Amino acid sequence: MASFHAICLYCGKSVYFERNKEDEYVCPYCGRHTTYSELLAGGNIINVEQARADYATAHEYFSAGDFAMAEKFFDKVRKIDKNNFFAEYFYRLSDIRRKRQEGKLCGAEFVMDMLAEPVAKMKLTSQPVNVKRGFLLHAFAETESLLGALYDT
Repeated sequence: MASFHAICLYCGKSVYFERNKEDEYVCPYCGRHTTYSELLAGGNIINVEQARADYATAHEYFSAGDFAMAEKFFDKVRKIDKNNFFAEYFYRLSDIRRKRQEGKLCGAEFVMDMLAEPVAKMKLTSQPVNVKRGFLLHAFAETESLLGALYDT
């Protein structure tokens, strides 16, 4: 049977299901029952292949310094996978870097927003601890750099 990724309609956590003939699934986090049809109707089925492709494209733009295009593609990933904390983080970081390219000053509230929502989404995933730790280390280093630049300005 095919498998799929989804976001639980009840607790909001990211889950991985094996398709079954009964078309009924139990969330391993909250224990609530749902069907594929209900998940699909709620927009909670994740197109993993599309999310990966858009994420790779977003990172290409980000690495090239085209933060406006990176922001657009990271936003597409955020819409496909509502719990993708990496896409959420880089979407917000792209916004800050784009504004800096345009000569606009981004205050500390932008930097804090860059962290708040991604960290909240991170809690909804089952990513391994080392992945979450690596993300946080990167995010805190970037935060320190952004706040340092803001202070220097």
